[in-house]
Amino acid sequence: MGKVQTKTIVAFNTFSATSNANLGLDTGGRIAPVPTAGDTAALALPRLPLMPRAAINKIVVNKGKLETVNVQTATVTAANSADYYFKVRQIVDGIVKTVSFFYTSDASATQTEIVTAAKNTFLAQVAQGGIFIDATGTTSLTLTGQAGYPLFDVYDVSSNLSFASGMATYTGQNAAGSVACVSGSPVKVTFTASHGLLTGDTVSFLASWTGAGSGALLNGVTSRVTYVSATEITVDGVLATTTNKAVDGTAIKVAQEAYGTSTQVDANFEANGQSFAATSTDLYDSYDIVVEGDTDVFTGRIWCNANLKATPSTATTNYSQFVADVAAFQTATAAGNVTLAKMLGIPAI
Repeated sequence: MGKVQTKTIVAFNTFSATSNANLGLDTGGRIAPVPTAGDTAALALPRLPLMPRAAINKIVVNKGKLETVNVQTATVTAANSADYYFKVRQIVDGIVKTVSFFYTSDASATQTEIVTAAKNTFLAQVAQGGIFIDATGTTSLTLTGQAGYPLFDVYDVSSNLSFASGMATYTGQNAAGSVACVSGSPVKVTFTASHGLLTGDTVSFLASWTGAGSGALLNGVTSRVTYVSATEITVDGVLATTTNKAVDGTAIKVAQEAYGTSTQVDANFEANGQSFAATSTDLYDSYDIVVEGDTDVFTGRIWCNANLKATPSTATTNYSQFVADVAAFQTATAAGNVTLAKMLGIPAI
């Protein structure tokens, strides 16, 4: 018989930099139903049953991500009496839906004629509720995912149509204008112009970056980014090995579904039989702490509002303290073990 798995979740909207008590813990090591002054969120969380020989198995961190819709643009080669076709696949509410476009041009084919036929096909599907993709253009066709349904893929394309990414691209500043990296910290990138990126966006770095050390680390990497300034970002999970600048490369924004929005946090609580009013202007990270005993596996999820979603996408108050507690917990230091063990009601091990 397999182990029984349970899950309980809790969220905080602010964090205290002083003590466990200010995290809204009661004397029994449980999340208090009413937070202490200075903290604006706490959820009643029953103490977990004692799990003999329980062990912290792992901590899984999922960073918040902003939704970015996919954009694909097709170049059309006009030819008389020619077949044009392609298929688009999109997952809608867990169901894979496919739209097929097939069109035979007339004896006086134009790009506008072919693009118009393609747009009509997709607009009809959208009207029927089949897919959530916008189709625009006059002499070229642009397909754009809609809010809530950002992803799709195009395949089985005829040779007279050529699809390419229409996602935003960014150019790295040269060495003279770039900001130096900090060894041991996430690689910092400076762009030639205002990038418009926010914390939670994801960027793919093409194999074109230079700069000894830092530039080579970026080549071929796709990663979530953190906003620094209008022209600067840092690349999550890519740590600089020197102070050398990453320069002269090209990056492209990546289409992705959102993670850690207030809507998702509230739905996660509701699915677990609880309620919580997440802050709509914040982007949440989740920390799943897995505790495994002889017969049970418990996952405690903590939703943490890490960043404001809007520019300048700054970290929320005292979030760094929570991150420090998690880091301490992961390295098994006393402070970290006490903090997160109490937050989840897990007996000290």
